[in-house]
Amino acid sequence: MKKNIKIILLVLTVMSILFATSCKKADEDAVATVNGKAISEKDFTENYKVYERMYKQQLGEEALKKTDKDGVSFKDKLKDNILEKLIVDELINQEIDKKKIAIEDEEVNKLYEQTIKDMGGKEQYEQFLKQQNITDDFIKDSIKKDYKQQKLEESFYKDNKITDEEIKEFYDSNKDKLIKYSLSQIMADNEDDAKKLYDKLQAGEDFAELAKKESSDTYSASNGGKMGEVQASSMPEEFLNAVSSTEIGSYSKVFKSDMGYHIVKVEDKKDQLEDLKAEIEQTLKTQKFVGYMKELRANADVKKMDLPEIKDDDVKTDDEAKDADNKDADTKDDSKDTETKDDSEAEDKSDNK
Repeated sequence: MKKNIKIILLVLTVMSILFATSCKKADEDAVATVNGKAISEKDFTENYKVYERMYKQQLGEEALKKTDKDGVSFKDKLKDNILEKLIVDELINQEIDKKKIAIEDEEVNKLYEQTIKDMGGKEQYEQFLKQQNITDDFIKDSIKKDYKQQKLEESFYKDNKITDEEIKEFYDSNKDKLIKYSLSQIMADNEDDAKKLYDKLQAGEDFAELAKKESSDTYSASNGGKMGEVQASSMPEEFLNAVSSTEIGSYSKVFKSDMGYHIVKVEDKKDQLEDLKAEIEQTLKTQKFVGYMKELRANADVKKMDLPEIKDDDVKTDDEAKDADNKDADTKDDSKDTETKDDSEAEDKSDNK
């Protein structure tokens, strides 16, 4: 009996050691745990590499080597941001499971196919993957994550309706910022040219035709100076001052901004609650969902490990990637030519024999 007890104790001790070793190994392979669920170093590194390449291609090779006022490198900031993104992704996964929200693979596949279509087809999609050094699985995974967040938002909004009272309160508190103006503009590079254009308008020339012919803002000029709808909160101060003091159907006097000299025509204005209600509702829904996610994050049991040192990749621009593709194609063509030549020589030798 005593012998059996000793054997049982020995087995339990060995099992405990093995279990502790396996847990340690799992922790070593993780960059964080979220409510006990590990985020792997592999997932972190793959995500980091994708965003690293994007940053370098958009901002230059040296972008991530720069530091902020506190001496923290943008590379370290990016690493922290990527980890936070993965933590939020895992929290969304856990909420999806907790609320038993159905995730339809068929819907995810439809979104994947639409992504390929939006890129111009399979060939362009594969070229994009090659240029960005991204895997097809990474794209599929990203699409599925976005879909899961969408489904969680839908579930959240069902239980957290926005009331008319909330919309009215937000409108009353932010009316001046919410106003939307439909604008057209004529731009000039200097004040003298702008005043000459203003004089032509005063003499009766059509605003849209003058914008097409003489505005220095070629983007809006091609469409008769039309800028579309612009919200007050997004306008620079000097722009808003000119717009808000101009009546609908009229144009402003010449004013200066950092971009040049402007004459702005106010085509229409939306400032009534009914005109802005849908947009306000969406803003409030987004604010509530963000608050909900912040609360989830604050209450989650998150343990962060040391992030891995990641060696910088050589990031190619689109043109460099195309050149590399062309070189690969030339190499393959040369190889084929060599093979053809060798085959021909072999046939000649055979005929001579």
